[in-house]
Amino acid sequence: MLKEWSQYTGFKVLSYFIENPNTKIHLNELARKLNVSASSVLKYCNSYVKDTVLFKEKKSNSVFFSLNNDNVFVKSFKKSYFIGSILNSSSFSKFIEENKSSLVSLILYGGYSSGNYSENSDVDILIIYNSDKINYNSILNLENVFKKEINITKLSLNQWVKKLNQKDEFITSILNNHVCLWGANINDS
Repeated sequence: MLKEWSQYTGFKVLSYFIENPNTKIHLNELARKLNVSASSVLKYCNSYVKDTVLFKEKKSNSVFFSLNNDNVFVKSFKKSYFIGSILNSSSFSKFIEENKSSLVSLILYGGYSSGNYSENSDVDILIIYNSDKINYNSILNLENVFKKEINITKLSLNQWVKKLNQKDEFITSILNNHVCLWGANINDS
């Protein structure tokens, strides 16, 4: 789905800021990076400024734009954009296909599950398994795809249930902020 949208200039502009949420960029530099005319970039950036998705800053004769990370739409879109990118990744599909008989759940937690991430954020994934015969190579390939460090926490189903029953602080924090990417929903545990 994201691939189809990527042909639209407005989506290209928004995607740049979603992938670089803390970047302030000059209009012409953004046009060059996206290989789009400056007038088209300006049209969409101004529209996003009007909707409070972007900030616009003028310095002398230069115009800079940056993402409004406090906007509720932006947080939701960042979350959806990243989840869609993972789910459409061939590395993710390969990992599931190779390991589905051993997996119980694959959970995204932390900043990427809430939409509160920056360029420097790492990706936190919890893997709950019923067999420890898991090949992690394809999930670690996501590091190359997204140019982000992937932190994997591995728990057997028994460990998960034990920590859940003990009301473990780490488990509670995951329950409060997570997205189930595949498998059993951990809220049903």
